[in-house]
Amino acid sequence: FEMIRRTTLFSFLVRRCFSMNVLATGVKRPIALSPRLEDVATLCDFPWSSSEERPDGIVCDIGCDHGYLAAALCIRGKNVIAVDIAEAPLERARSYFAAVGISKPKLYLSDGLKEVEETVEVAVIAGVGGMTAAQIIFSAPQAPRRIVVQPTQQFIGQMHQLRLALASHGYSIRKEIWRNANSKNLDRSKKASLAHRYLITLCADRDHESKAPSELELLVGDRSRAFEATLGARRTWIAHHCNWLRYLATETAQHWGKNNNKTSSRFSSTTRKYRTLRWYKLLEEELASSSFAD
Repeated sequence: FEMIRRTTLFSFLVRRCFSMNVLATGVKRPIALSPRLEDVATLCDFPWSSSEERPDGIVCDIGCDHGYLAAALCIRGKNVIAVDIAEAPLERARSYFAAVGISKPKLYLSDGLKEVEETVEVAVIAGVGGMTAAQIIFSAPQAPRRIVVQPTQQFIGQMHQLRLALASHGYSIRKEIWRNANSKNLDRSKKASLAHRYLITLCADRDHESKAPSELELLVGDRSRAFEATLGARRTWIAHHCNWLRYLATETAQHWGKNNNKTSSRFSSTTRKYRTLRWYKLLEEELASSSFAD
C-alpha cells in the first residue's frame, strides 16, 4: 500500500506541474503560437546579415495585448519587454504570464518605446496599420537594430509606404514571410477572388550601406528575401493586385478627379492614373518574368 500511495502522489505532482505549464525540472513548456505570431517569432530570431549570429539583446513587443508572443519568446530564451499604451492589455498579459508560470517579461505602460529605459535590439509591432507602426517606431527616442513588423493593412499602396519609410530611416529588408490568411471556407467561396487576405511580415535591419530599393521592391519586396515556402502566397498576392490595378487603370480613371479640389488630395487624377499604370506594368512584368517560376 505504501508503494501505491507514493506512486499515486508522484503521478499527481507530475500532472500538477504539467497543468501549470511547467515541467517537474522547472523548465517551461513551449507555447504554441498562431501561425501569424509564429512568423513574427521566427523573424525575431533570424540571423544577422553579416554572420550566422542571432539576436541576443532585448526584444520589445510593442502593443503586447494578451502577451502570447512575449511569453513564447521569453520561454524560448529571449530577453523580452512587453509594452502597451493601455493598462487593460498589460493586465491581461500579466495574468497570462502568471498562468504559464513565468515572472518575466518586464511590462511598460508606454506609447511605443518612449518610456522604455533599456536599449532595445529588436522591436516588434504587429496588429496595427503599416504607417502607424512606422510612426510608433520612428518617433521613439532610440533606433532598434531590427524591426519586425506585421501590419494589418496589406494593400499595395500601404506596403509601398511602409517599405519606403523603413528605407528612408536606414533600414533594409532582411527577410519576408508571406502568408495566406484566408480561411478554408473563404478560399472555396465565390467571393475569394475579391476577398484575399494575406499577411506580410517584414524583418528590417539597420544597414546604412545597402542600396536604395527599386520601385518594384518597394511594392512587392525582393523575391530572393522571401522564404521559399511562402513564394506561392507572394505570387497570388501580386496577381490579385495586378488585376486590381488593371481595373483601376481601365475602368475608374474618371472617378479619380472627384476630389481634386480638396486640400486633402495629394495627387491629381492624371498623376494617379500614370502611377497606377506604372505599378501595373511592374507587377505584370514580375509575374511574367522567367525568373519568377515558383
